[in-house]
Amino acid sequence: MADTTRLFDELATLFRGVLDAQNRGASTRQLGRAHGYVDGYMKALIDSGIATPRELLVVLGKVRAEAHGPASAECAEDQTHAA
Repeated sequence: MADTTRLFDELATLFRGVLDAQNRGASTRQLGRAHGYVDGYMKALIDSGIATPRELLVVLGKVRAEAHGPASAECAEDQTHAA
């Protein structure tokens, strides 16, 4: 469990880097690289069975809320598209 927490903390750190790059107006190349690191890290966690996509979205949602405030609306889990 401690290892999973450490891995999730690393994902949160990587995602904060993406948000920081966006906020400072980083180039498309820099943003693409940062997003690629996060995507690859998430894929490795999912493929290895360490985490589910839902768990990772919770981590990213918390980081996004820290940076930009709460979401504008709560969505039901079974909702597949926006109205």
